[in-house]
Amino acid sequence: MGDGEIQQSLTFDLRLLTNNQQLKTNNDRALMNNIINEPYLPFFFYGTLRPRDYNYLIHVEGRTLTEEAGYTLAGFELYDQGHYPLGRESADQSRVVVGDLIAIPLEIYPEILADIDELETYKPGRAENYYTRQTREVTGPDGQKQPAWVYIVTEEYFALLKSTLTLIANGDWLVWKAKKL
Repeated sequence: MGDGEIQQSLTFDLRLLTNNQQLKTNNDRALMNNIINEPYLPFFFYGTLRPRDYNYLIHVEGRTLTEEAGYTLAGFELYDQGHYPLGRESADQSRVVVGDLIAIPLEIYPEILADIDELETYKPGRAENYYTRQTREVTGPDGQKQPAWVYIVTEEYFALLKSTLTLIANGDWLVWKAKKL
């Protein structure tokens, strides 16, 4: 995704930003980008940050603007690491991961972004990250594509853990986890 597309995604579908949370002008969007030095995007959560799971309850519950279930990310796969899944790119484009699209209110977005980055052991520019935060297009239940932040395990961390991981073939952490219990 190019810079123009990322900037365009700042509209993030501003139609979703209702309840007096809407960025009303390009200046508002630019101000938000300068505050967090990152594009304002929703998050695609595929693991324990999904509603109903434990990290959601700790880090996100009651702090969202919108929560939309039934989103998917193609060309991606999940692995069970025990207490949480690892998500990574897949060479097989037919692999699909299921998750939720979560939008955060503007006034707490920088705080939540930093909190989730810390949870995912991600720090921009740091070489020792276990995960990276990248923009990917996710697909909604209606077939519409939406850019979102996705946390992706680094290849180094994946290689370190590979022998202990189990592929989640259905791509849905919550369904997989319910069957494990």
